[in-house]
Amino acid sequence: MPEYHGFAKDTPTALEPGRWYDIVFDRRDDGVAELRELVDDSHPHGALHLLSVGVVLTGLTPRCEVRLRAVEFESSGRVFRECAVDSRVQVRGKGRFGHTWQGLPAPGRWVGVRVAQHGRADAHLTEARAGVFAWPG
Repeated sequence: MPEYHGFAKDTPTALEPGRWYDIVFDRRDDGVAELRELVDDSHPHGALHLLSVGVVLTGLTPRCEVRLRAVEFESSGRVFRECAVDSRVQVRGKGRFGHTWQGLPAPGRWVGVRVAQHGRADAHLTEARAGVFAWPG
């Protein structure tokens, strides 16, 4: 049976154009707060995971691109691998964006999510939700 955790972010974050930002979630469903690690390194043999993330952005330049990316980190915090990018273009200056990734990080590695917007001015990440199913190895 897989493990499941839900994550939420309701604290707004300003996003400069063309810069990747780690999404730091405010809370997890078990009460843990301020998390970047959606798939953690607590399993000695790693864990196959299915990670889904949805974000709400406002203040976007119309027709600019928004990108979401899952990132696998080493225990030191150094990037080990960047997963496939999901890239969407919106036309109204705000939008909801989501994507799903799966993987099997090696023991001692963890997975987080980054977001970037490519408009002409700052935009705001106003909300984010994530759900993770994990099958320990």
